[in-house]
Amino acid sequence: FSANLRARRFVNLSVDYSILSNYLFFSRREVNIPITTTVINPDQELTTNVSTPNQLNDPLQILKIKAENTLRFRKFGLDNTVQLQSVSGNATASYNIPSFITRNSLYFSSEVFKKAMFLQTGFTLKYYSKFNADGYDPLISEFYVQNDTKFGGTPFVDLFLNAKVRQTRIFFKLENFQNIFETNDQLLTVGYPTRDFIIRFGLVWNFFL
Repeated sequence: FSANLRARRFVNLSVDYSILSNYLFFSRREVNIPITTTVINPDQELTTNVSTPNQLNDPLQILKIKAENTLRFRKFGLDNTVQLQSVSGNATASYNIPSFITRNSLYFSSEVFKKAMFLQTGFTLKYYSKFNADGYDPLISEFYVQNDTKFGGTPFVDLFLNAKVRQTRIFFKLENFQNIFETNDQLLTVGYPTRDFIIRFGLVWNFFL
């Protein structure tokens, strides 16, 4: 079930309610692997974690509420997106999502150099609340549910600059700008760190208008 409400100049509101039945997911379990080669202790066993499939008997109920709006004042703009999420049911630990997500962009747009160039520059803030993010198993190329460690709760900041001169467009972006001032010790999930500070730039030239 989904519904959308659009109020011009105020907010675009959307509500999505889903019910998942027979939900299939992967989880990790500890198994013992016997050592069959000749060693000092031939009865010794190795312990490792493997991803195993699971299926829920009870349904999961997922509610998502998203609000979007754009504020403008002269040559400045502010785009906002906020989303609230919740999961209910008898097995909520099998479906982990952040309860709060936000994305905000503040920018300046104007024509410069006697209207020869259109310029837009600003920054984007992304944030999601802490939650038990799914781990990734490269052996099966699938995500698995884990409930031991929470990730998130840290903002990500990108600086950007876009310019257009006739049929030529230029973009310049500084991703994860916050990592310039501090050591990057954040993880996206188990064993996978967030990206360090990186510079992206490009040029698009349309030969025909």
